[in-house]
Amino acid sequence: MAQLCSLRQGKNESTYGFIHKWKAMAYKCSDVLPQTSLVDICRNNMRARIRSLIIGNKSKNLGDLLEASMEVEKVIKDLNSQKSSKKDRPPF
Repeated sequence: MAQLCSLRQGKNESTYGFIHKWKAMAYKCSDVLPQTSLVDICRNNMRARIRSLIIGNKSKNLGDLLEASMEVEKVIKDLNSQKSSKKDRPPF
């Protein structure tokens, strides 16, 4: 359980990759926790920016959390690409 609580999402790690890695480790634990507890622990170990954008999300299982966090990750990626394309444009 201690390993599970200390497993953090890496700076360049995708949400998909992190949640699947975390989920695989969770299922190896001998402690049986309710899905809502697993969701809370996993959410707390995600990168701060993603975690802050899914505040209020009431995921009941890891699949719901994965879906919500992947949507947020896509929005972040889209915003970052818009910022970089604006930098490349000549000023008018």
